[in-house]
Amino acid sequence: MNKEWNGTHPVSRRRVITGAVFAVAVAASVAPLLVPDAEAAATRVFTGIDVRATGDGYLLGSARGEMYAFGGAAAVRNPAGFTGDIVDVALTADGRGAMAVSSAGQFYASGTATPQRNPSGFSGRIVGVALTADGRGAMAVSSAGQFYAYGTARAQPNPSGFTGEIVDVALTADGQGAMAVSSAGQFYAYGTAGAQPNPSGFTGRIVGLSLTADGRGAMALSSAGQFYAYGTATAQSNPRDFAGEMIALDLTADGRGVVALSSTGQVYASGTARYHGNGDSGCTSFAGRAVCHDIRARYQALGGPGGPLGAPTSGEFGVVDGGLGQHFTSGSIYWSPRTGAWDVRGAIRDKWFSMAAERGLLGMPVGGEFFADGRWGSRFANGSIYFSGATGAHEVHGEIHRVYAANGFAEGALRMPLTDEVDGAGDWAGGKASFFVGGTIVWDGRSTRVAEPSSADRRAEARTLQAMSLDDFMAVQRGVDKSETVQWGTDGCSGPTGGDLDEIFEPACIRHDFGSKSFGPRNLRLDTSEASFNRVNDLFRKDLMSICARHGNPWVRNGDLPPVRCGLAADATHRTVVAARRVWWDA
Repeated sequence: MNKEWNGTHPVSRRRVITGAVFAVAVAASVAPLLVPDAEAAATRVFTGIDVRATGDGYLLGSARGEMYAFGGAAAVRNPAGFTGDIVDVALTADGRGAMAVSSAGQFYASGTATPQRNPSGFSGRIVGVALTADGRGAMAVSSAGQFYAYGTARAQPNPSGFTGEIVDVALTADGQGAMAVSSAGQFYAYGTAGAQPNPSGFTGRIVGLSLTADGRGAMALSSAGQFYAYGTATAQSNPRDFAGEMIALDLTADGRGVVALSSTGQVYASGTARYHGNGDSGCTSFAGRAVCHDIRARYQALGGPGGPLGAPTSGEFGVVDGGLGQHFTSGSIYWSPRTGAWDVRGAIRDKWFSMAAERGLLGMPVGGEFFADGRWGSRFANGSIYFSGATGAHEVHGEIHRVYAANGFAEGALRMPLTDEVDGAGDWAGGKASFFVGGTIVWDGRSTRVAEPSSADRRAEARTLQAMSLDDFMAVQRGVDKSETVQWGTDGCSGPTGGDLDEIFEPACIRHDFGSKSFGPRNLRLDTSEASFNRVNDLFRKDLMSICARHGNPWVRNGDLPPVRCGLAADATHRTVVAARRVWWDA
């Protein structure tokens, strides 16, 4: 009776082996597996099925090389290192030997199947493989109709004059007979294989054929699921209610049973062939969207829709390095063959996206998000992003990231980052720096290190704090452990401002106090020159004007005075403060 797929498979009876390669017939240097594009990868594409002679057990193969053995079929290891796709699989009569073949013509022999040299010189691609009953003979066929016979399989003339392309090949048990079929349904029988009428009236295209052990019976299958039985092969009911399209079939030795396979891994067993389960399609639907393969595994490990990522909001899409990504309500998962599948969430994802995501300087995620003591972090190929409510989200990369790691990351003395990497100034000019709660890491063009409380480093650190954006400066001012490395004391906008201006201009006033007290003659005295005085006060004006520009140059009120435009108030504030600071600096 035809077994219809119900969306599950009996895992306890399925043997799937991953990792190592089949025994390969001839050692060859082959390119790595190419990851399919996003559309093709949405569902695992199955390409081949073969059944034991008795019908009790079968082997499935997918384009990506996953082998699924059921019932009496011996488990085999997955092919690895092939070019293109795995396009077909074949079993010995007893199921103890197997052969897979790639579209590039790479054979992978397992168990009692004899290794054979790879086909070469063919046109198009290899589309099918068949074994003799004992596995000592094999035959492959190309889409252009070129036969490749090995071992005890008898060489046959190539099919010719067909329409479309050749899609499959079958052998008799002893290898003395062979048959090929075209996508248009043209049979080509050779040796002891009996000639049969061509299938007709089918929908779609013919995708596969199989012979009985003695070659007197044959069956073909269309992509729409129509069986065509001939000779001693028993007619069977057509598969129905499958997803994707039908892709392959195989007969029992006597032709009284058949197994057929859909591209999504649904197995249909009829007659004396026994049903043991479906191949895993690699995908599960959540909120109407498929989540597949390694991304699915990570998603389910995080709790699926009830976990921190929520429901999927996109399908899979292609990313760098032959990888894939998928978006969810509160995060994303990115996968590549090199990095695996990892989640990026919330504010960290927002920061990563702002840096061009996997195409930016951080590259792909290499670990999942982690949390401890109110701080979150994620590792990427070239750095990290950390986030907390107090510090925001900031990246650390390159040599500065290496030193940060050596100092224990956020769990070490440096603690959380307060800025992204910024340009160095002063003695650090031409270099880079990152500021942390517990210190600063600098690359000065010669080495990367944690800044020291030397006069040169203090002066360079203060100059770098002047050179960075006002937002970055305020992030450091709020978050850093206050020390005597630089002078952080401030009384805000005391003096000539009041009303709206005290609040609006406060960040500029704080940085002005910082510069005056760090460089000026009454505190740290890092640089008391006239150039330093001008730099402190020119920066003050720049910060005031940038604040006005950010707010759209609004009308503001200074105490009880009439409202004026922000820019005019900034200019007046600057002149008044600089005049007072001149006296203070020169005293």
